[in-house]
Amino acid sequence: MVDASDSRQLLDLHLEAEECVRFCFPYNHPAVAVHYRSIATFFLRCGQPHRAQLYSRKACEIFRHALGTEHPMTVECETLLKNTQREVEEAKKLIFGNTP
Repeated sequence: MVDASDSRQLLDLHLEAEECVRFCFPYNHPAVAVHYRSIATFFLRCGQPHRAQLYSRKACEIFRHALGTEHPMTVECETLLKNTQREVEEAKKLIFGNTP
């Protein structure tokens, strides 16, 4: 069993399974989006907002296409994407300062 609070190990396991998920489902299947959303969440928890943003963007694109913009899973994913974007901006400020 994996400790549910061990985001690093959960991330590693999800990344290992990514190829299998993409093989088993069409590229725009909601199951792929759920997997991407999970990876994004774990990247965010592990302090890697740029990678989280990449996966949350992929997940949102699939959810929008497959389920529509009003579906609760799409709305939830859009919130995650906004959170990753905010984290990326905060990281940029820390690295580059508050330059325009």
